[in-house]
Amino acid sequence: MTDRFGRLQARVDRVAEARLSDSIGCYEQDGLVLATGLSLQVDREWGDVGAAEAFGAGVRFVTWRKEALAAIERGGVFVIGGLRLTVERKLSDDGGFATAACMEE
Repeated sequence: MTDRFGRLQARVDRVAEARLSDSIGCYEQDGLVLATGLSLQVDREWGDVGAAEAFGAGVRFVTWRKEALAAIERGGVFVIGGLRLTVERKLSDDGGFATAACMEE
């Protein structure tokens, strides 16, 4: 059984996910679909790092809830409709949410 703080944190994470996510997609790795129905937040800028300064044209920053997808690897692909975003590097992981820099295919 989780403690009271853990339940509160999980609720805050669910609300943040519902408010900030702008896409539903899946994650593929090595030709296999590892997660579907992912609520994703896709941005062109992340924190103090603008896309042009960080990686150049075509970069997107994808944020997801760790509960829905625990691990990713470089070369994995987030698929959102016809958009394919290839993972270049994980930038952040606070245990609740993670963010990766991805390139459009």
